[in-house]
Amino acid sequence: MSSTFDRQNEKSRRLSDISQSSSNLPQETRVVNGAEITPLAIAFLQRATSSYLKIATNRITPTDRKAGLEFSKALFELNPGFSYQLITDIQVDNLEYYRSLAGMGVQVRHLENNKISFAFSANEYMTAELAAIEKQTATGASVPSEIIWSTKSDLILQAGQMFQMMWSMSIPAEVRIHQLVSGSDSTGETRLISDMNEVFRIGKEMTERCSESALLILASPKTVTRNSESFERLTTLQKERQFRIRVLSPEVNTPVMKILPGAEWRKIEPMNVSIIIYDMKDMFITQYGDMEANSTQTAVFSNIYTTNRHTIAGMASVFDALWKESELREMEERSRKQAQLLQDILTHDIRNYNQISRLSGELVLERLRAAGDLEGSGLVEDMLEAIDGASALAEKGKKLGKILSEENPELGPIDLMESIEKSMVLVRQAFSEKIIREETQLLEKRLVVTADDLLNEVFTNIFSNSAKYTDSKVVEIEIDAQVDGPYAKISIADNGAGIADEVRDKIFERFVAGARGSGLGMSIVHALVVNRYRGKVTAENRGNGSGAVVRIWLPLSESKENVRD
Repeated sequence: MSSTFDRQNEKSRRLSDISQSSSNLPQETRVVNGAEITPLAIAFLQRATSSYLKIATNRITPTDRKAGLEFSKALFELNPGFSYQLITDIQVDNLEYYRSLAGMGVQVRHLENNKISFAFSANEYMTAELAAIEKQTATGASVPSEIIWSTKSDLILQAGQMFQMMWSMSIPAEVRIHQLVSGSDSTGETRLISDMNEVFRIGKEMTERCSESALLILASPKTVTRNSESFERLTTLQKERQFRIRVLSPEVNTPVMKILPGAEWRKIEPMNVSIIIYDMKDMFITQYGDMEANSTQTAVFSNIYTTNRHTIAGMASVFDALWKESELREMEERSRKQAQLLQDILTHDIRNYNQISRLSGELVLERLRAAGDLEGSGLVEDMLEAIDGASALAEKGKKLGKILSEENPELGPIDLMESIEKSMVLVRQAFSEKIIREETQLLEKRLVVTADDLLNEVFTNIFSNSAKYTDSKVVEIEIDAQVDGPYAKISIADNGAGIADEVRDKIFERFVAGARGSGLGMSIVHALVVNRYRGKVTAENRGNGSGAVVRIWLPLSESKENVRD
């Protein structure tokens, strides 16, 4: 920072804001100038030792170096675990200074022609505008005439993203120092470019040189439409030189396809960075402030250009990994749709065949009963029951397949008690020969969970098991629902036979051996509660030795309907 640090240090320690914890600072952004800058900067650096400090800076002047070393040493002494990362421009005239800083434990990296100057910690951010830095350099002042200081989390987050991009593109200090000492710089250059005219000039040259391959990672299709002339030229050169263009983009639309008709496309998750690699020799990384803006000048936040072969090779490896991942996702999606179609066809055909079998069986049963053949009638009744079971199994299998195949189901607020009541009605109808007594305790007036209409399936399967595994005619079901942190916790207990030892540890698996029914019911419960709704489910025997208890945790909706008594 400044040569005045050592003179101001003792005085600044007495300032009240130095001892103030950065986590308790008010959320604000303000412009600081004049005599306020140095004490504030020192206080900021000292507060940063509680977590970390990251700085991107312009060159340090010779008069600042001694003070910088002393101050850095003091920071590490104050907190030996302090993390300090620095991005700067290392040249012959300052390499000893940065070698010394690296020896203290500062993580130093080199970025050619870096004009950006900012610093941030976990809770604070400081920056100087380029004009203020240029004025400081021209006048020989120890600090910029004006800085911006902020504790706003969004600014700190943006600074962190910017720093990480610069860090990934910069060269470790030891590599840069070796290049300068040996006179060898065969790895290429890396520059942060703020002049958009320079960006366009280099981009045009890159395009004209391209003859082997083009790799594009797009933050948005607008990256292409905003620069349509450049990418149309790339398409022309592709036709002439027969090279491959591969594009990773969050979406593909018709205007973009018209500009790059010969490109291969894959989908990726949205990001706010675009990367262009031509012939594995040139690369641009562009970070956006507003990636949906209509003009490039308005959209772009920063540009880094590099010919560093190691950096380019590393980013190309990332591209290939994303490309393969996207290919696998597309293959899985195609397989999922084909499997779903096959399952729908099979379920439909099984249901049709079962209907024919059932009608024939019912006719046979009528004749056997008319003939007084009780033994034959019993066998046919068993057959009809098996047909119904096969139809139910096919429907459950189809339902489970649908649940497992949906990656991003649309969830929303669902009234918990309404779902429980609907499920209870269905189960009472299905087990009309039994008397189902229900006792419900709801500690809130109304509980609304994040789910969908398939939530009824959860309770229907659990209540059905209670009825199925209770040998007596009367089925007792106790339901308790209450808030448990961010969840609604629902406990469902019955007085049935409980869970057999041989299936207790695998009750949520599909086709459980030893289950009386299809073995799919509780796997559907698990698939819905855990996989679909991101909740939790457990099942165990009751402590009194009679019956089982299933506990479900469903995420509470943000709806205002969740009101306590």
